[in-house]
Amino acid sequence: MSPSNDGRKSLEAVIREVMADDTGALRDLLGGVDAFRPEEVDCALDVVADFLGGDRDYQPFILWEGDRPAGYVCFGRVPLTQTTFDLYWIAVGPGFRRKGYGRRLMEFLIDRVRQEGGRLVVSETSSLPGYADARKLYIQCGFQEKARLEGYYREGDDLIIYTRSLTGDES
Repeated sequence: MSPSNDGRKSLEAVIREVMADDTGALRDLLGGVDAFRPEEVDCALDVVADFLGGDRDYQPFILWEGDRPAGYVCFGRVPLTQTTFDLYWIAVGPGFRRKGYGRRLMEFLIDRVRQEGGRLVVSETSSLPGYADARKLYIQCGFQEKARLEGYYREGDDLIIYTRSLTGDES
């Protein structure tokens, strides 16, 4: 453990690529996020299974605080584009919020996308109240709402599309 700025002890947080042994912990992490329905958790785990099976269209990473999973991000290049990436998932587990982990995962994603020559990141999310923290994070991290499709997921649940251009962006 290392001391934090306020003198309290804090555990080291590490972001690394998801490995096969992580799937149970990842299921628990995502299942603990109130906004996610069980089928959404299953979808996220299917993406991880695809990655572990060799599909490199997805880049899933897990943030560990000590020996506990605290966050998750998954992104990938959009097929048939030169420099556009999708942010498929970003989540911080209950008990780990308000520690800056969402922003840290987003910064990690942006750095990786830049390293791969990416110039645009696109993310789709829900308009439901449970996704308010995600929408707030997007805006705080320089994303802009570009489109809204009313009733996309179901009545009263709009699809909101956010983008962040990385051209000339050094933040």
